[in-house]
Amino acid sequence: MREATNTMGKKQESLNVLRVVLANKKMTSQKEILEELRAAGHQVSQPTLSLYMRELRVSRVRTREGVQYVLPPETDYTRVVGEGFASEYLHQASILRVAFSENMLILRTKPAYAAFLAAQLDAHELPSVAGTIAGFDTIFIAKVEGATRQQLVDDIAVYIPALKSALL
Repeated sequence: MREATNTMGKKQESLNVLRVVLANKKMTSQKEILEELRAAGHQVSQPTLSLYMRELRVSRVRTREGVQYVLPPETDYTRVVGEGFASEYLHQASILRVAFSENMLILRTKPAYAAFLAAQLDAHELPSVAGTIAGFDTIFIAKVEGATRQQLVDDIAVYIPALKSALL
């Protein structure tokens, strides 16, 4: 029974990563999707991927740039964002540029990553973060009065380790 539960957990995590991949990247083939899942640490076979895609109701659509796999516009699942949810995949190289402006930290992310990352920061109620505003690929983070830039960076880096690499 324990093995079945563990297998279901792995399946759910793979489905969650697949959702993130399809929501954030243009995928034109199942081979690309498999490579992306493997890079995120999820070894699935092509037949399993096909089953997962059917379960998520993924469509193959023609766009101006060619064919692309997409999630349905409205999904009928809800997911509470918890610690660890696809975190390695999302946080490894999600920060492209960092800038400071007085009491603000501005993070430039990969396209479509900003809202997810800002929601994680807000959910953790970091002591040096007054609040966040997220766009498509940019997060504005206001620091609380009296907090230093280093405190802000250290608090955020606990949940987004890529921040420290982007500052180097």
